[in-house]
Amino acid sequence: MAIFFELYWLDILPMGIAIPPLSSLAFLLSVGVAVCFNISTPDYLVLPMVLAMAFAYLGSLVEYRSRVRFNARMEELEHWSAEGNPTHDITAKIAVKALMANFVSKFALFCISFAIITVILKILQNVYGTLPRLEGLNWHVLLIIAAIGGLLALRVKHAFLSFLTVAAGLIVYVIV
Repeated sequence: MAIFFELYWLDILPMGIAIPPLSSLAFLLSVGVAVCFNISTPDYLVLPMVLAMAFAYLGSLVEYRSRVRFNARMEELEHWSAEGNPTHDITAKIAVKALMANFVSKFALFCISFAIITVILKILQNVYGTLPRLEGLNWHVLLIIAAIGGLLALRVKHAFLSFLTVAAGLIVYVIV
């Protein structure tokens, strides 16, 4: 679950040229599934969050494809810039097309992802009679994991050492 929150912090602090997984998608999917299945405790949220993380990675692929598609418009912008014709402004047209395409692709990804996660969870619920859960997970542990995710998102050299130390402490806490 620390990875889930790491993805959240990566969206908050966009750095570098890499396209991080879409943590906002993972967040919205997790909240949507929690509402749909009336999940109010963190022990039942583990599986929906893990499934949402998988779609967050798929979201970064969708984002990459979108960027590649709109890079083709670069020639059009260069030609317009070299022309120096201020009466024919194409920048707004390109920006609106990019925003609309981005909205449609992300909304479609959300709808498809939500449907798949819902079907998977309904199948598991029918087979096992209840959703799978992680025993011993409470809100305190979840908030500690969230803080670890933020630390990991900073990409600090000693962050993973801190993560392992806290993870070992959490394991002892859950066992005891």
